[in-house]
Amino acid sequence: MISFFRKRSPLSIGLIGLGLISGVHIEAYSRRKDVRVKAISDSNQANLIKKGKQLGIDNQYSDYHFMLQDRSIDVIDVMTPHFLHAQCVIDALSEGFTVICEKPLVTTIRDMDRIIQVCKKVRKHVYVKQYLRFSLAYLKAQELLRKNSIGRPYFVQCMFTTNSITDYTNPNIWKGNKKEAGGGIFIDVGVHMLDLLQMMFGQPIATYAQTRKLLSPLPQKGEDFATAVIEFPHNLMVNLSCTENDTGYRFRWEMRLYGTDGIITIMDEGKEAKVLQLIKENRIISEFTERNWWIESNVRAIHDAINRIQTQRPPEVKLSHIRSVLHTIVQSYKSAQTGKRILLK
Repeated sequence: MISFFRKRSPLSIGLIGLGLISGVHIEAYSRRKDVRVKAISDSNQANLIKKGKQLGIDNQYSDYHFMLQDRSIDVIDVMTPHFLHAQCVIDALSEGFTVICEKPLVTTIRDMDRIIQVCKKVRKHVYVKQYLRFSLAYLKAQELLRKNSIGRPYFVQCMFTTNSITDYTNPNIWKGNKKEAGGGIFIDVGVHMLDLLQMMFGQPIATYAQTRKLLSPLPQKGEDFATAVIEFPHNLMVNLSCTENDTGYRFRWEMRLYGTDGIITIMDEGKEAKVLQLIKENRIISEFTERNWWIESNVRAIHDAINRIQTQRPPEVKLSHIRSVLHTIVQSYKSAQTGKRILLK
């Protein structure tokens, strides 16, 4: 018997925004033979031409709207500054494209609801790259929780630090601007860590947050330090703290999960390695090390989106979940402004 099959053409990608994070996306696409970057767009003409030469791409657009007229493109990947995400995504969806987008998808509930409505109308998906949920160490932690390895979790301590204070003291950089970024460090970190926490433990019940602007004199900049106590179901409390001025470690994600029968610690050495330990009675029961975790988690997140697009499966991260995370962030800012504990309805 002779069988005939149609060879699937490579998925064609159009990139909007060619800043630093675009390098991770391009790396992820370069590892696959079933994907090709066909077109690029950036409002910075010099950067656009430079990237075009590096990638060997002639289809270059200083205005992404012209890119959206190219019907040979299958997927639009949005990597612009935060405040431009919503309109880029809506424009791409409205032209019939499936969309991959950097976090945060949006910075306001209003824009979130606009995207939800457009997705329903055009019946297209948005795949948001939430890379922490693709870290092998965090996946291992979830496995240990499912096995009841630490008993009932009652307290989670999360810490993110980086050394980006130069961005917060530079008026020409959008990062940290309340208008363009949606706030300071808390929204930047919250869209990652709260995505992970709400995936693991469900929607939170209440938040009490404090934010501080310690080092930037610029009025347009948001907080460079924040801490919040967030209450989850089953009497679980989470402390999430973050700072932009870590002159020691510089970049690190840390998590400690305390249970009635042990703890799980997840520490990292910058972007190079992340180490998980299961500890009971002052003894390390098991240990797991994830190498080159930051790059590889990002690549896995993008590859997951590509796999789902090719097999016509919905996104790993649902829009309702993204909205819930943003709601927690918005209400945490409200708590910091009012000094009150806010119930999350």
